[in-house]
Amino acid sequence: NRAADLVSCGVCLFLASWSYEFVAVSYRQNARGMALDMLLWPVQAVIVWSFASSALRYLAYAVFPALRPSESPEEIQ
Repeated sequence: NRAADLVSCGVCLFLASWSYEFVAVSYRQNARGMALDMLLWPVQAVIVWSFASSALRYLAYAVFPALRPSESPEEIQ
C-alpha cells in the first residue's frame, strides 16, 4: 500500500504542476469566460488545489499508514 500511495502522490504532483501551468497561461492571457464575463483562472485554480491536496493526502498515507481508511467490510457496516 505504501508504494501505491507514493505512486499516487507522484501522479497527483505531476498533475498539480501541469494544471498550475494551465492556470498560469489563463492568468497571463487574462482569459475570460464566454457565457459569463469573468476571469477563468480563479475558478481553474481549484484544479491545482485538488491535485495538490490529494498528493498531500497520499503522502500522509505513505508516511503514516494508520491514517489510511480501512477497507474491511465489517468496519464499513
